[in-house]
Amino acid sequence: VFHTVLTARPYDVHMVCKIDLTGDLLGAKAGDAVELKIIDYPRHGVPLKAQVVRVLGSGSSAQVQLRALLEGHGIREDFPEDALAEAESLPGAVREEDLAGRFDARGLSAFTIDGEDAKDFDDAVSLEKTEDGAWELGVHIADVSYYVRRGGAIDREALARGTSVYLPGLTVPMLPEALCNGLCSLRPDVDRLTLSVFLRLQDGVVISHRLTPAVIHSRRLSPRRRYR
Repeated sequence: VFHTVLTARPYDVHMVCKIDLTGDLLGAKAGDAVELKIIDYPRHGVPLKAQVVRVLGSGSSAQVQLRALLEGHGIREDFPEDALAEAESLPGAVREEDLAGRFDARGLSAFTIDGEDAKDFDDAVSLEKTEDGAWELGVHIADVSYYVRRGGAIDREALARGTSVYLPGLTVPMLPEALCNGLCSLRPDVDRLTLSVFLRLQDGVVISHRLTPAVIHSRRLSPRRRYR
């Protein structure tokens, strides 16, 4: 009687132990990337035993390899239902009541400084010549704190994630889509809430500054279009 033991190779090169698979393979084929559950830890003369709990796909696929990398580091792509529900309850655009107490900087020629291939647009600048010949540089950051309630579902999930994760062709954001690509994305031609600092410059020296909640209207700069 011959018994064939199927084995798996870990993605983590620092794991050098042999892994024997047991139970249903869930249709996994040789070369597939799979998520495993440890059944028995290795000990002297006995390899680690594990069971397939999910088949990710062909191990030769770049997208599958990226997702295996995320799984290996405990980075989840999906948001919990309570965080998604909280995001869905937010308005789809800046409302008039959101402007109370904010400096109206929509008349400034503000534009994002993120590159063409950036995954998010949360930084913008503006530069205006003042009547006395100085310059006023505005630095505008998306006011995420206005929408994310401290201790709420989105806040808890953002704290757990710590940061957005950027991989080739794959982004795992820290905030739900309604925020990271919506209300907190300083896209052109829409109003957005910001925390802004205005630096007054004279001969290249900062002579004064002010920090204030604001609302801006970012403008896209292109070779064919100039903004007054």
